[in-house]
Amino acid sequence: MSDLPDFRRLWDYQKPDETERRFREILPQAESSGDRNYLLELVTVPDGVTGAPAVGTVWELPTDALFTVELPTYQTTEGLTGYEFSFTVTEAEASPGDFNNDGDVDHDDYQTFESCFTGPDVQFAPGCELGDFDGDADIDCDDWGQFVLAWTDPAGPPLLPDCPPLIPAVSDWGMVMLALLVLIAGTLAQTGSQPLRVRV
Repeated sequence: MSDLPDFRRLWDYQKPDETERRFREILPQAESSGDRNYLLELVTVPDGVTGAPAVGTVWELPTDALFTVELPTYQTTEGLTGYEFSFTVTEAEASPGDFNNDGDVDHDDYQTFESCFTGPDVQFAPGCELGDFDGDADIDCDDWGQFVLAWTDPAGPPLLPDCPPLIPAVSDWGMVMLALLVLIAGTLAQTGSQPLRVRV
């Protein structure tokens, strides 16, 4: 990706303070690119160095903080050999319902889902793929039900005007209590007894 700085040019083993300054300068760029994964791999350890991470160690770098790797120091004779790293940037895979790929499903995603909503058997527009939970090429009330299950905002999702309100799932114990109440109500209706108050 050409818009990213060259990691190897930023790193100067002889000037760690300057290297840190350079990385702090590009930190806002990393923070704003929440749709990417940053991987750092240790490729080479200088001969004779002990206590360093194993070659092939991979770190997934955070995008909201500076990442630091502590390595044993060493003295070279020719000044050429050193630690070598590879730096890889990949597109992060978005989850269904997370249209803006920020790691949650909330009101921002709801607005996109609502605009992408097509109803049954109508092809959705490009860019709406993450709303098609069941993979049938439309975005309808079936997908809305799955969107609600993926919701992460504590406030809860708003209603979608095109779909009926979803009935909350009832636990097994809730079903047992409901069945008991129905039986009690039926018994009282047959015997003409006074209503029985049951605390659940």
